[in-house]
Amino acid sequence: MDGVTILQVITDTFLNETSQDIIAGSVIVGIIAVFLTLIFWSEIGLNSGWTIASMLLLFSCITLIIIEATCGDRITEITYRVLVDSTVDINEFFSKYELIRTEGLIYVVKPIN
Repeated sequence: MDGVTILQVITDTFLNETSQDIIAGSVIVGIIAVFLTLIFWSEIGLNSGWTIASMLLLFSCITLIIIEATCGDRITEITYRVLVDSTVDINEFFSKYELIRTEGLIYVVKPIN
């Protein structure tokens, strides 16, 4: 767009919301599994079925966290730091870009899809 100077292109990549929820749930279940393992181990012994089951649950949680963190769906968001010249129609500019924040005279924007 004429009159708009791009100062910096910012690329952010993060896990989508579903992957974040799976990791958070796995962490909570993993913490519960640690406590169950410790309780069963100290009360019943290492060879009990409950101790082994809680260890398998802990291992499953750790595995799920690793898989989801490395292979989960990622979202890439591109934003721009720009200077807008006084010749630019600001309504037209904001019909094409969403304002994220301002830094003095610099706008941080992302394209409207």
